[in-house]
Amino acid sequence: LDSAHDYDPVWAKAEELGVSIAFHSGFIGMTPYRSPTSYVANHLSMLAEGQQSLAKSLFLGGVTRRFPTMNFAFLEGGVTWAAALFSDIVGHWEKRNLAALRAHLDPALVDRDLILELLGRYAPDARRLPSALTRRPMEPDDLLDEWAACGIERPEDIKARFADRFWFGCEADDPMTSLAFNTAVNPFGTELQVMLGSDIAHWDLPDVSEVLAEAYEMVEHGWIDEPAFRDFVFTNPARFYTGTNPSFFEGTVVEAAVAELLVGG
Repeated sequence: LDSAHDYDPVWAKAEELGVSIAFHSGFIGMTPYRSPTSYVANHLSMLAEGQQSLAKSLFLGGVTRRFPTMNFAFLEGGVTWAAALFSDIVGHWEKRNLAALRAHLDPALVDRDLILELLGRYAPDARRLPSALTRRPMEPDDLLDEWAACGIERPEDIKARFADRFWFGCEADDPMTSLAFNTAVNPFGTELQVMLGSDIAHWDLPDVSEVLAEAYEMVEHGWIDEPAFRDFVFTNPARFYTGTNPSFFEGTVVEAAVAELLVGG
């Protein structure tokens, strides 16, 4: 957000080529992830923080409005940050959309005469109010409307610009992936689009044969059901790639399964 560079040509070329965009964004080396002694301190939440910053930029910068069919994935950072950000965006819009600002937070609504009367009555020795308060002009709409770029006119637009366009890569051993399917909490009863990231070859996966077994533990513990697990390991990844390129899986061992998914919904 607020970058001096215009990335729209990148998104436009990806859209032209039928390429879904996936990001791997980390914050190690940036404050507050700059401990000279502890890798663990630097690593904890680092990927999630990087992905959150990127997601906010894409959303508030209007990228998902200008490219409404482009799919974006945030890899390896899990979905906990996304569930929190999704809810936080909705809450911020409700309090800080242009109409709400004008109705509840506009300095023009301050009763200056009453303030001066009360000061004169109860604090006659107080210093005079600064003219910035007593004679403050109304701010223009284009200064106050921070939602203009992403085109948010009603709360449901947030789902279309955020949840419908974003996918979230989650590791097999992350129990918080279940938050994606908590429709009782997620705004508008939304299921966030999570997909399995095996993390093979990383230090936190010492045995590659346990990836699917660890992921399936969410079902065994009752945190998600079988249909949700299928979405996690198959449906969501398939839709991420085929949303921009329907033929992405042609010639692969899952071609028939993906074709059936696209036909059957």
